[in-house]
Amino acid sequence: MSTNSMIIAKDEDGIYRGIYSHWDGYIEHNGAILNKYYINLSKINKLINLGSVSSLTPEVPDTKDFLNNENGASCISLFSSVKSIINEYKDDIFIEYIYIFEDNTWSVMVNNGETLGDIVPLDLALSLLHSGNMDKLISLTGSNIVS
Repeated sequence: MSTNSMIIAKDEDGIYRGIYSHWDGYIEHNGAILNKYYINLSKINKLINLGSVSSLTPEVPDTKDFLNNENGASCISLFSSVKSIINEYKDDIFIEYIYIFEDNTWSVMVNNGETLGDIVPLDLALSLLHSGNMDKLISLTGSNIVS
């Protein structure tokens, strides 16, 4: 079964641009890869410009690979603010993790199928996950599906 996520970054023009990632969207995979390998806006924009991906890898793929429509246009979602991102996904039971890059920092929100949790700095979420402090991570994210 897939673990779906959105990868979103605030561009220099203030617009949030995002793509869908189909597999392994959980914090230990997509979160860890984003936090370690996608740390500058140039590389993140290169990823987003590909459109949706089936699976996130440390290096940006050379070609488009997933959910791009038949005329070659990619599936890039645009948002005006974090509030608009929250409004878009608060009732979406299919997007389980939302990663947002803003001000050179990644954050994550977790959707437990009923509610979209609070925005948590991704490095904090990863630290709590690696230290086994699941209760604190669950408390911060507002969800029990954090691994």
